[in-house]
Amino acid sequence: MTMPLLAIALGGCTSLTLQGPKDEGATDTEDHEPVTPGVKPGSNPTTPAQPAPKGPPEVVTADNCDDLEDGGPVAGPECVTATVECGQKVIGHTKGGTNVFDEQLYQSLQCTPAFYNYHEGGERAYLLELPAGDMHVDVWLDTPCVDLDLAAFRLPAGVTCPTADSPIEQCDMWPDPGTQRDHVRLVSQGGSRWLVVVEGKDGADGLFGLTFDCAQGL
Repeated sequence: MTMPLLAIALGGCTSLTLQGPKDEGATDTEDHEPVTPGVKPGSNPTTPAQPAPKGPPEVVTADNCDDLEDGGPVAGPECVTATVECGQKVIGHTKGGTNVFDEQLYQSLQCTPAFYNYHEGGERAYLLELPAGDMHVDVWLDTPCVDLDLAAFRLPAGVTCPTADSPIEQCDMWPDPGTQRDHVRLVSQGGSRWLVVVEGKDGADGLFGLTFDCAQGL
C-alpha cells in the first residue's frame, strides 16, 4: 500500500520520512534513514517473557523530546493513524491521536493482567498486514521522553479497532516501566492483520519511535 510521505526536521537529523522496506518480504531495517511524524510482536503476559533479540538502533533518543509537539492526523480507517509495512520505521507523538482504548479493554481482551490508567491522554494505532507464509515481526518501541507502552492485537476478519466485545484471540502486551524500550514479537502463518498500539500511562503524551523488523520463519 502506498502511503503519503511526511517530513519533519528533528534535532541532529535532516528531513524525516516514513520509510518503506528495502525489498519485498523479510528485511533488515538498520540501513534505513530516520523517519517522520505520525508513523517496538508478542510476549503473552501470562507466560514468562522470552529474551528479546538484539534490537535495531533507536529511532529517537532523549535529545529529540522537544522536536515534535503533535503526531499529525489520524488517517483511518477508524482509529488507525496509518498503515505500515515490514521494514518501516516511524516517528510519532501520541498527542492528537485517538482515545478509544483503556485499561478495561486491555484486561477484557487478556492483553495484560496488570492494571494501569490508560483512559487518559491519546494513543496511536498502526495497521500491519502480513502476507501468507511463516514469518515473525519484531516490533520495537523507543519511548525516551514519557512512559508509553506497546500493545498488538491480531485482528479477525471484519475488525479494525477492537472493543471489549470483539472476538480477539491474541493480544500481546508487556508494559515496561518508565522510558525503557518496549518489544513484542508477532508470529504469523497464512497471512494475518495486526493493530499495533502505542499507549501512555496516566495521560502521558510524548514522542516515540517504532521499528518493524520482519523475517521469514516462526
